[in-house]
Formats: sequence, structure tokens, C-alpha cells
Amino acid sequence: MIRIQNITKRFGDYLALEGIDLEIEPGEFIALLGPSGSGKTTLLRIIAGLEFQDSGQVFFNGDDVSERGVGERHVGFVFQQYALFRHMTVAENVAFGLSVRRKDRPSKADIRARAEHLLRLVQLDGLGHRYPGQLSGGQRQRVALARALAIEPRLLLLDEPFGALDAKVRKDLRRWLRDLHKQMGLTSIFVTHDQEEALELADRVVVMDHGRIDQVGTPEQVYMEPATPFVSHFVGETNLLPSGIHVRPHDIEIVADGGLPVMIDNVFRKGGVWRIEGTIAQHDQVVEIDLDASLVAPAPGETVQIRPRRVRNFQE
Repeated sequence: MIRIQNITKRFGDYLALEGIDLEIEPGEFIALLGPSGSGKTTLLRIIAGLEFQDSGQVFFNGDDVSERGVGERHVGFVFQQYALFRHMTVAENVAFGLSVRRKDRPSKADIRARAEHLLRLVQLDGLGHRYPGQLSGGQRQRVALARALAIEPRLLLLDEPFGALDAKVRKDLRRWLRDLHKQMGLTSIFVTHDQEEALELADRVVVMDHGRIDQVGTPEQVYMEPATPFVSHFVGETNLLPSGIHVRPHDIEIVADGGLPVMIDNVFRKGGVWRIEGTIAQHDQVVEIDLDASLVAPAPGETVQIRPRRVRNFQE
């Protein structure tokens, strides 16, 4: 188990983290989700031992590692920019962490066998002789992951690992990484600002804002039961209706009467739904509605009546 206890971190006058408490179970896949400046990368670096907290403690399986550096924590780290050695082959990059060990260094044959095994695991067998510059972005990120796994870390940390890749490659790698995580029984923590990535990959999502944790929960809990207005707006799409009511676009229905009048401004296709943008006349408030694309959508200029099916009211 990884336990983060009352972590606070400042950079000069800037409060990056304040009173962070978090427990991570063995084998969990955890997403640290938040906008720029939320503290998610700082927290990841403190867990790794790349940064040190001003106060608070970090425990790995009950062992206080708060004052130990990254070399003593036995973690694997994958960065957005790969950080591969261009002058080394793919196989040499993967084996690097084993080759530089001062003690308990495996034999050259064992290191070579380990690198070959990991390249098969990340579906890059046969490419060990190539150099990073001869690979695609997605392949290079797999090499970076294989290198992180070579030391058999007790914890895998990923800092926006897919941020530099195009959308199609990101989606393919997300699916692949999730399968690999399950296959190896890893405990993994990854940083992302991409809500879709967090909801798709994580067992639990830690939503952060301004150095604090707003909510910890399963993707379903965070999306369907946001704990704060910030989570409601940041995770998924949310309309703010009169009286402070939060409602998702897919939780609004168009009714014949008895609803809230909305003037339709724009209609466009969004996958399997019509996305309808309108204005609540008496409040001059914009609202977005999702309507099943098999139905006839109202035209711009029409007035319809809407009724929320499911709402969140944070003023209660």
C-alpha cells in the first residue's frame, strides 16, 4: 500500500500542495487528474522521490520513505518526452537500468534476456537493434515503459505519458497499457489533464485543484456524483441552470409542455447524438442538450421546453 499523509509543498510563496492525504491499494491504477497548476505532477514527483515535501510523510507498505531519494524507492518512471538515449539501441535503452546497477547487477546474458522479454511484452520484439530515431512516437513510448519495467519496480509512475502523441495512437496505447497493467499486477499512478484518459484507464480518479484533492472515487462516482462544482465542470460537460443546478447535457430531455423555454441557437452532430445549443430566454443563459440522433432535432430559431432528468445542487 502507498500512503500519502498530510503532504504540503511550497515553491517560494506559491503553495503547490496543501494537506494531501491519499491511500493506494496494491494493484490499483490511479489517475491524478486536474488542470495545469493543480499540483498533480508535484505530488507524483514527491511520491517518486524526485521532489521532497515541506511537511508530511510518504509510506510504501508501511515503510516511511519520506526522506529517501528516487534511487532508494525502487519506482519506475515514464515521462511524456520519452527521455530515451539517442545513441543507444532500443535494447540498450531498455537494459540501461539493469546495466548501471552497482550491486546485484545481473550478468550480461541475463540483462539481454530481460530486455528481449520486455520488448516482447510491449510488442516491439525484433526492434531491439534499432535506434529511437527510427521508431514512431508510440513505439518510443513503449520503449520508455519497457525501460521503466526492467528494474521490476514496486510502483510505476507515469507523467502525462501520451501527451505528445496524436489522438489515434493515444487511444490505442491507453487500451494496451490497461491490459499490460492487469497482466503484470502493477500498482500504477499516472498524471493527466485529459478526463477521457482518466475515466477510461483508472480504477480510481483523484481530482485535484489548486493543490488540494477535491474528490477521490471510481470513474463512475466522479462523473455521476461529483463532490464539488469544480469536479462537476472539470469532469465531463455540465450546464449551470438557474438556482445553481448542475446538469449534464445527456440528462436533459425536451418535453411538450411544463418545461423551461429554450431558444435553439445551433444544432450539430456529435457521434450518436445531436448536440443542441440554446439560450434560456428569461435568464439569458446558454445550455447544451444531447438528443438521440435517431430523433428529429429542432431547428435553430425554434423554441423548445426542457426538463432535467438528473441534477446536482451544490447549494444544498
